[in-house]
Amino acid sequence: MKIAHSDEAEFEFFVPGIREGHPRLEPGDLVHLRMVPDQRNSGGGWAFEARVTTLRMREGYVRT
Repeated sequence: MKIAHSDEAEFEFFVPGIREGHPRLEPGDLVHLRMVPDQRNSGGGWAFEARVTTLRMREGYVRT
């Protein structure tokens, strides 16, 4: 996941495959997001849940 925009508690991020319908998301869906550390980063990271408000299917972005 790449966060494209962060304004207070709203996020817009790119989701690979969303244009093709995988994963299948609709406005109102609840998503659980968490950072998965790679081998170089062994920190705790972050996690949150958010409600999908807008889908920009052509561009592949989801706004929560």
